Amino acid sequence: MKYDTFIDHVAERAGVSREQAESLTQATVQILADRISGGQDVDLASRLPEELARLVRKAPQKLPEKYGFDEFVEKVRERAPDVPPDAVLPGIRAVMLTLRDAAGGKEFRDTMAQLPHEFGELLQEESGAAQDDALVQQTAERAGVSPLEAALLTQATLEVLGERIGGQQAHGLALRLPDISAQWLDEPVEMPAQDYGVDDFVSRVRVLATDVEDDDITPGIQAVLISLRDAVGEGELEIALQPLSDDYEVLVRVE
Repeated sequence: MKYDTFIDHVAERAGVSREQAESLTQATVQILADRISGGQDVDLASRLPEELARLVRKAPQKLPEKYGFDEFVEKVRERAPDVPPDAVLPGIRAVMLTLRDAAGGKEFRDTMAQLPHEFGELLQEESGAAQDDALVQQTAERAGVSPLEAALLTQATLEVLGERIGGQQAHGLALRLPDISAQWLDEPVEMPAQDYGVDDFVSRVRVLATDVEDDDITPGIQAVLISLRDAVGEGELEIALQPLSDDYEVLVRVE
């Protein structure tokens, strides 16, 4: 994603001017760099436009600063004085969502794992719109769960699936999905497939879908894959899932 596109997305999501979006973006990224480890900032920077990447990079041995969510917000407010106080929190949310789009699911999840839980709650505000996604609605019907649970299951399953099958296959499938679910699945095309078994797959979904009952996780994953098959076509799904090992049959043997 180019820098100008990144700023435009933040401005649209936060409902602020482009100048304010740029201030929010630079402030949030700089504070975020202080809050994460010196190894993760390098990985994150590799996915960002250079104008932002240089704000993220720091010495690999530098330890993260352990301040909480409220202090994070206050630090952004201090570094973006041209932004109205009531626009700072929506602005941080807009920057984080755009970071997710730019960095891809794996790098963003690794970054979020180092942040206070309030960041996850902040981003979950997107779930209302996500419930209108066609893939989410089909998952809710098939799994017999609420629209909110279906959104959590669909997002978690698609993000883990994108990581597991690799960027090229994930990107190809994402092109056939509605906008929201496409963002969850899509990964940079150069990202290699990750090699782990079905138990790890289910565990990763469970960690991401923390508000879903354990008994609903595996049926939910199956429901997402059935809905994904209907959306992209059986042949396309079969090709994309070829990297999966035989033990995944329990998940991909759909209907």
